[in-house]
Amino acid sequence: MPGRAFDYSSANTFLLAWIAERISGRPYADLLADEIWSRIGAEGDAGITIVRTSGATTAHAGLSARLRDIARFGLLFTPSWQIVSDMPLVSDRSLHEIVSGGRPASFAGDRALHAFRSRMPDDLPSHNSYQWDYVMPDGDFYKGGFGGQGLYISPARDLVIAFTGTM
Repeated sequence: MPGRAFDYSSANTFLLAWIAERISGRPYADLLADEIWSRIGAEGDAGITIVRTSGATTAHAGLSARLRDIARFGLLFTPSWQIVSDMPLVSDRSLHEIVSGGRPASFAGDRALHAFRSRMPDDLPSHNSYQWDYVMPDGDFYKGGFGGQGLYISPARDLVIAFTGTM
């Protein structure tokens, strides 16, 4: 039932990308390249999946990038953001919303949380927030990808861990 338990929906992410395209009048891939990727000193272009028949961007999945560039993206959320950018791309307000936002009560019913508990039983998340799958009580946060990929960020420790793998 809506509002009682979190259940991820790719439709939300798809819709946000579509809105960004409509407002800007530009393809999502170009927005991502110009607003983020070109500003982090990326070693290579990122690729994003676009549906051939409709031209719709699959913003909810399908971003491919070098592991080092994913880590550079992660640095934007730490005090060391200036290593990869000449200006902050993540505001203090946005970081605060990620860490302090969310609805822990609705998150308790998340099916993916049970899988997370089996892999990391000593570091249980308190909630999720925006596109971040898990936010820990200490303010660390994590985003998972297909096949065991992940990006773990600890702003307080000024730490980013980007990893690939298979499950």
